[in-house]
Amino acid sequence: MAKFVVEHLEDLRKSGLSDKTIINSGIRSIPVSELNQKLGFKTYHVKSAYEIPYDDDFSRFRIFYKENNSDRPEFLQKKGSKNRLYIPKSIKNKLNDNKIPLYITIGEKRALKACQEGLCCVGIGGPCNWSDGTKHLIPDFYKINFNNRKVYIVIDNHYFKHDPSNSPKYYHFATIYLARNIMGMVDSPDIEPCIYEHYIPPDYRQYFDEYLVHHSVDEFLALPRFDVEF
Repeated sequence: MAKFVVEHLEDLRKSGLSDKTIINSGIRSIPVSELNQKLGFKTYHVKSAYEIPYDDDFSRFRIFYKENNSDRPEFLQKKGSKNRLYIPKSIKNKLNDNKIPLYITIGEKRALKACQEGLCCVGIGGPCNWSDGTKHLIPDFYKINFNNRKVYIVIDNHYFKHDPSNSPKYYHFATIYLARNIMGMVDSPDIEPCIYEHYIPPDYRQYFDEYLVHHSVDEFLALPRFDVEF
C-alpha cells in the first residue's frame, strides 16, 4: 500500500476497508495533474485525490482540499458524464441471482464495506443519483435481476440531518421513486421484488460503513426495516 497518499489510506480504512478490498477495487492515489486530465477541467485548491474506477472507462474521484471547505464537492467525475451505479467486482456474479438479497446504499466506500462483510451491495452517488436525469433508472440497473428479489435501500441517518429542505421526507420520496422504477423493470405483478427501507437509526453512527465497522452484520440485519409504501 506504499503508493497511497497517507490521508487517502486513512480515509479508506475509516470505512473499515481491508487492504485486500482496496487493492481489488482498483482504487489508487493520483496526482492533481492527472486528475485534471481525467476530469476534463481544471480544479482549484485541490491538495490530492484518489480514483475509484468503475467497470469501464468511468471513475469518480475523492477530493481533498488544501483548506477545509464544506462548500466544495467531496467527489468529482468527468465533465459531461452521467450518474452511474457502483457495482463492486466481488458481486458481479451475483447480480442475476435473485435468491440473494440486494442492498442499495449511497457511495462506493459503503458498498465496498458491505460487500466485504458478505452482503450483496451496490452504490449510488446520492439520494437521487439513481436517475438518468429524466426520473428513469440509470442503465446500470438493468444489469440486475430484480424479479422476486428482496431489495433493501439503506438510509444513512446523516442524510436526515443534512436535508436541504429540513425534512426527512425529501429522502423518503427519493427512495419511493427509486422503488417505483425498480418495480417497473419487471414484466408481471407475480414476479415483483420486495423492497424495503433499511435505516441506520439516529442513535447510532451516521453512515452504513461506520456502522459495520463497529457492529456485526447480524446486528445490522436486526435493525428496523419497513416496506416502501407508495
